[in-house]
Amino acid sequence: RRGLNRATQMRRQPGSALKPLAVYGPALELGYTTASVLLDEKTSFGSYTPRNAGDRYYGLVTMRTAVRNSLNTTAVRLLEEIGMDASVRYLQKLGIPVQDSDRNLSLALGSMSYGVTPVELAAAYVPYANGGTFYSPHCVNRICSADGTILYERDEQGDKPEQHKYGYVESYPSEPPLFSELVYVVSFIHSVLLHQPSPSYY
Repeated sequence: RRGLNRATQMRRQPGSALKPLAVYGPALELGYTTASVLLDEKTSFGSYTPRNAGDRYYGLVTMRTAVRNSLNTTAVRLLEEIGMDASVRYLQKLGIPVQDSDRNLSLALGSMSYGVTPVELAAAYVPYANGGTFYSPHCVNRICSADGTILYERDEQGDKPEQHKYGYVESYPSEPPLFSELVYVVSFIHSVLLHQPSPSYY
């Protein structure tokens, strides 16, 4: 009997794993850099008051620091600055389904009505590692007959939704690219879920 495919059918709220996709990626596309200075302080956005872990706030921080420390208030504030439309367009280009009910500031922290599958989330991060090209997830590349005749072959050039340089800032050559910090954030979240120590990148 066919059971649940957890990779393609299990939807969960992505939480902080969505921050780079919903907030920092589109911000970079709009002209921000990883050295851009952002404000991290406790703020109410109407009736919504996000809080950082431990209720700790750091004032002025760079985008690198905001990503590395997974700061909540900074992400929400930046989403308000860049606008919900920019965030949703960016997510959709990366294959992340967004519902009308998701269009609120809590999207910055990965709050979604139906969430994403592990495959969708993994595919959305691929452009950060391969120069900006997005490939929709698939399982079959080619089907051949017994005599070697190709019956089906997937032909996909990939889309390139990202035009920026993924966080490299020429005036700060000693700083790591944004991708390294994205890896750190995702690794940290993974370690929390599995109750294992996260790797140290710094």
